[in-house]
Amino acid sequence: MKIDENFTIEPDAYQWTLTYKSKVVKDGKVVTSTKSWYFPNVRLALLHYLDECIKPAKEIQDIIKRIEEAMDKINDTRTIHK
Repeated sequence: MKIDENFTIEPDAYQWTLTYKSKVVKDGKVVTSTKSWYFPNVRLALLHYLDECIKPAKEIQDIIKRIEEAMDKINDTRTIHK
């Protein structure tokens, strides 16, 4: 399930996988960067997504704004995949 332009979350028989993918230009070539994290339940996967979303924040107001934006994306994902 796509959460936003960079993050997806997928279940398998044993766990939930949160994946981050981005494309960057390095030395004139497009390179895809990928990170994956594995969690025993969806709650922990989404908490990690939230943590990743707020890392760039510099001030408390920015953290609050990023949390609200992330929660909106999570809620939109839940609605789409019902």
